Amino acid sequence: MKGGADTLLDRDGRIRVVILAVSILVSVILAVVLPSVVDGIDFYESSAAIAAPFVVLGIWDMLVRGRWIPLGISAAVSVVLYLLDWRLGAVSAMLLIGSVGVASAVDLASRRFALTVLESVEHGRTRPSPTVMDRVMLFLFDVPPGLDARNMRMNRTIVRDRAPLGQGLMSMVPALVLMAFLWMFVTANAGFRSDVGDNYMLAVAVSMYIAAASLLSFSIATMDVRIEHAGATFRLFDGLIGTAKRMAVPALLALVILLYAADPGWNAVSLIVISAVFCVALMFLSLAVRIMSDEAAFVEDVSKGWSAGHPVDFYAGFDGRDGRHPLNDGVPGTPVRPAESCFDPQRKN
Repeated sequence: MKGGADTLLDRDGRIRVVILAVSILVSVILAVVLPSVVDGIDFYESSAAIAAPFVVLGIWDMLVRGRWIPLGISAAVSVVLYLLDWRLGAVSAMLLIGSVGVASAVDLASRRFALTVLESVEHGRTRPSPTVMDRVMLFLFDVPPGLDARNMRMNRTIVRDRAPLGQGLMSMVPALVLMAFLWMFVTANAGFRSDVGDNYMLAVAVSMYIAAASLLSFSIATMDVRIEHAGATFRLFDGLIGTAKRMAVPALLALVILLYAADPGWNAVSLIVISAVFCVALMFLSLAVRIMSDEAAFVEDVSKGWSAGHPVDFYAGFDGRDGRHPLNDGVPGTPVRPAESCFDPQRKN
């Protein structure tokens, strides 16, 4: 599977990656440079620029897919609100157009790293020398030490009869952990004590990156990646959410202690509320866009990429005599996985 991670990005995907990378670079430069070259603009105002990559990617996505009406309505609403207050216009563009960009960015990241992540989980405990990636993935997904992950399965198609609200809500748990660190920064920064002003633009812009990072967990839920062992089923999504919950407890406790000790006032609390509400709304919109636009194609492409190195759904079918796989019919070109990379040939189910 090594080297296969790039195969899930087609030409359009690679173009989007370039657009996103260039936009991030330009936006960071603008956020840093504008306060020093334009009078009357401070960093907290210019920090709104770091949300631009998702807005740009959202515009590109709508143009490529021919979604002129949603793009026109979103742009019109943002312009009207901008005329009333530039902050309202910026937040509107981040939410209405940026949500599409966040969904697109999540799809790009999922396609780029899905096979690499699955490969690390599958072989992380069986390699003689696990890589750093292996250790990180095994920690994040909380894979039990005694669990043989090489009997891994996933969904091949997506069939939904209702909105996955439960999975959507659980996907917000990682966001809670990341937001806690953002709120610690808000609380500890003495500059937030005097006047909220434009300071909330930084919290809102950073929330877009937090939302994108957290929604990557929904890709694992969508694929329903699971390890079946000894009659039990371990789902990677459940392991990831379990890890996030354990991290959330100390993070929130530290936040409460910092709030009590720093006593930043209601300005910090209002910033926390604003960023939390924005992040939740953005994640719901982005999740809806992803489900309607990219989810089915993503699962199909990951399934094809995974099947290229895994000719069957599970690998416990050795005959126990000479270790020869029963699917090996002697036909040249038949993909056969070496027995030593699967279950022990002598092992019985």
